Amino acid sequence: MSTANLDGELLVVELNFRRGENITEALKRVPTDFRARVTPVLENVARASPGTVAALDVIGVHRILINRFKMLIEYVVRLSDGREECFPIFWAVPAVAVLPLTMSGEALLLRQWRIRPGMPGAAGVEIELPRLFTKRGESATDAAWRCLREECGAEPGPTSQLIELGSYFGAPAVLGQENTLFAITGCVEMPELRADDPTKQISIFRTRVDSLTDLAAQSADAFLSRAVLLAAHLGVFSFQH
Repeated sequence: MSTANLDGELLVVELNFRRGENITEALKRVPTDFRARVTPVLENVARASPGTVAALDVIGVHRILINRFKMLIEYVVRLSDGREECFPIFWAVPAVAVLPLTMSGEALLLRQWRIRPGMPGAAGVEIELPRLFTKRGESATDAAWRCLREECGAEPGPTSQLIELGSYFGAPAVLGQENTLFAITGCVEMPELRADDPTKQISIFRTRVDSLTDLAAQSADAFLSRAVLLAAHLGVFSFQH
């Protein structure tokens, strides 16, 4: 097993999979000094991967890349014709995304600079749904309220409702991360919680609720598109009137 520590953040591990050893047992061989920092993502893999591994007919692990929130496991799998191939799955800590709707009838989104692989232009500004990773032991509901405050600079108002829109895995064949979507109505922006961060090229983008459907249809952000579709289906926008 070889490891490399890049800037104290990324751990690259080469693990020779041992016959009869499952993924959880293999990950125990990750150096102890790194385990505490990557525990949340290791726990997510231990919880979700057994069914995936069984379905794939995994016979080994080629490489594992880990940081605090994400892990790439390159599984060696046996295909139906007997061939062996490398099959990468990207695992991540569960996340929440929030569609905040203010008392004045606006939605609070994020304007953020992103690298856009495979899209026209190598990078650019995207309009996105606010989101964050859950903390260890934190419920999705608690994370949603934290997202409202930390990412949007807002607080719930006297008539606010937290509405769960649904949970899904973004790309099951590649991404092992559960995403829970919420809408929060009746939000109030708080100047002292200003969420704009020029150093990260992030700023609040405000748009009228009645323009969300058109915005979502043009967005590259699947979180935003899905949240707006589900919110409309559930009648969430009627709470704004």
